[in-house]
Amino acid sequence: MARWAILGCSGGSTSTCAAGRSSPSPRSTRCARCIENTSTSSRRPSGLAAASRRGSATPTTTSGALDSTTAPGRGSPGRDGAPSSRTSSTRWRVLERPVAAAPPVSVLFPARNAAATVDDALGSVLEQTDPDFEVIAVDDASSDDTLDRLRAWAARDRRVRVLARNGARGDLVAALERARAAARGAYLLRMDADDFAHPERLAACRPLLDADPALAAVSCLVRSFPGARVRPGRRRYDAWLNGLRTHEAMARERFVESPVAHPSVLLRACAVAAVGGYRRFAGPEDYDLWLRLFAAGARFAKVPRLLLFWREREGRLSRRCPRYGPAGFARARADAFARLLAGRPAALLGSGSAGRRMARELLARGVRVSFFVDRDPRKVGRSPYGVPVLGFEEALARRRGEVVLTAVNAWGARAAARRGLREAGLREGRDFFLGG
Repeated sequence: MARWAILGCSGGSTSTCAAGRSSPSPRSTRCARCIENTSTSSRRPSGLAAASRRGSATPTTTSGALDSTTAPGRGSPGRDGAPSSRTSSTRWRVLERPVAAAPPVSVLFPARNAAATVDDALGSVLEQTDPDFEVIAVDDASSDDTLDRLRAWAARDRRVRVLARNGARGDLVAALERARAAARGAYLLRMDADDFAHPERLAACRPLLDADPALAAVSCLVRSFPGARVRPGRRRYDAWLNGLRTHEAMARERFVESPVAHPSVLLRACAVAAVGGYRRFAGPEDYDLWLRLFAAGARFAKVPRLLLFWREREGRLSRRCPRYGPAGFARARADAFARLLAGRPAALLGSGSAGRRMARELLARGVRVSFFVDRDPRKVGRSPYGVPVLGFEEALARRRGEVVLTAVNAWGARAAARRGLREAGLREGRDFFLGG
């Protein structure tokens, strides 16, 4: 097989993109570098023509099929006379009838004000080499023409089903849960409306779930793009994320950060349902779901191939919504850690802002926090929230079964904490856990 150098992984057959570079599929006219470098105003849905040619997948011709003049990005069906979705008196409305046979995979595809990127994202999904899936595209109260573009795709490819949510504000959890309720597949593939999937993403991930009923989630390697917008912290996170390639590694470091990129995951639908699906709370809904799956004994896997481009942009939800900030992650960690403790006392290594935040959340959940551990002599002897700060040696001497959670943000400090706790005879995953 030829190597798809743009994404840094083994692809299928290749051809040449419009710019003369390697492209992942004979059906594609642009490679991932083209996606990264092309201005959003000039993009076209690379998957639209491919969908109409895919005779072996699902029927793509309907009475309302579009020609090239009405494809997304060249003219809005809504503005060309189709009824507006925002006039419905109900909150959700199915805008495209489902395909008759239930597919094995349902793609959960929420979109809000994503007109600039939705065509590339959805096009990359529809160009998957494994074509047996449906897309549940949810327009989450967009104020741009995202909904019109989704409807245009649905008119061209019957695998796409569109739901519209009316309202003044977006609600990602509601959109995800509505998509999940409409999904008919045994597997749920997540995809965001501003990312870009390798054409073999589904084909590479699905066999793992087929082969192992104990697996609840399969992810892949990711790369943030465009490079000029990716900050050093995001690059470090990508490297850490891509380094967690086994269930044991992801479970071991689940309290550090989210060990799975949400738009990279293929989930077993019944496992998600068993833990209650996505839930609304003052924290990140994806990280919360992973922690509940780990707590339920679910297993995770990661395909060691770069199969998702993760778009970095200033307006992304995780940058502007408070529940994706440090306090929101602390709430998710505290919920999961309190369940793990099951009445046992805790100790926190680190009495800085991260440690105090975690102490506050644990105390609010009825967890007994016996002490902080800190190597900074200026902090030893203090008692934030009435919890004493002890030096490292004193803390080890006074420990009586406390489970230690590290609460340091610096990557180097986290590694030093692990080394020191191991050298003191504590066992990771039983006596201590790394946290963020």
